[in-house]
Amino acid sequence: MSSATIDPDRFRKVWTMAQQGATQGERDAAMGRAEVMLAGAGLTLDDVPAVLAEDPAPQEEVAGFTFYDMNNPAHVAAWSAGRRSGGRRWRDATRPFARR
Repeated sequence: MSSATIDPDRFRKVWTMAQQGATQGERDAAMGRAEVMLAGAGLTLDDVPAVLAEDPAPQEEVAGFTFYDMNNPAHVAAWSAGRRSGGRRWRDATRPFARR
């Protein structure tokens, strides 16, 4: 599969509209647009799950701050891993000062 020409975020928005549009006309138009996007990349509707599964991990932004999209499973996993490791670092750093 070569989805190099498909923007996964844009395709995800079009696909969501095709599934959950307010009117049947919106859903039909979005499905047509999704089919055009797939055809342009040489894909079919059978390849939709693979295109939707391409969730990039969050990238570090300006000043070291990372924005997480909590609707994206890859972002949730990255956030959880960061929270776990940060908690361990804090416990290890404060352990010598803990009351006994």
